[in-house]
Amino acid sequence: LLVGAPSADVRATDGGAVFGYSGRSLQQIAPQSGNTFQENFGLSVAALDGDWDGDGRDDYVAGSYRNDDGAGFEAGSLFVINRFGNVIRRFDGAPGQHFGLQVTGGGDVDGDGLMEVA
Repeated sequence: LLVGAPSADVRATDGGAVFGYSGRSLQQIAPQSGNTFQENFGLSVAALDGDWDGDGRDDYVAGSYRNDDGAGFEAGSLFVINRFGNVIRRFDGAPGQHFGLQVTGGGDVDGDGLMEVA
């Protein structure tokens, strides 16, 4: 179970967070949070039906549409995150683009064995 909390103040005011919970025990697992002011990490979050890091478990994708620490002011970012809360891959938008406002996991379009993200 993934829960987005885009206004959470974990590492920064309104930095946002995503909390993962075990389907078996409902224990919190795989937390991740935004680290810039009003980043709103976790406004959009989706499970991936695929394993990007080779640990045998499905990963998830989260958007951070107001992230400023990558490509410029409100460029936004999309993060692929594993079950331990570690960022596996990051994609950044251009300044003002709000990249990552909406995210989803897709099928394996290019046949490389990894689920695509959008």
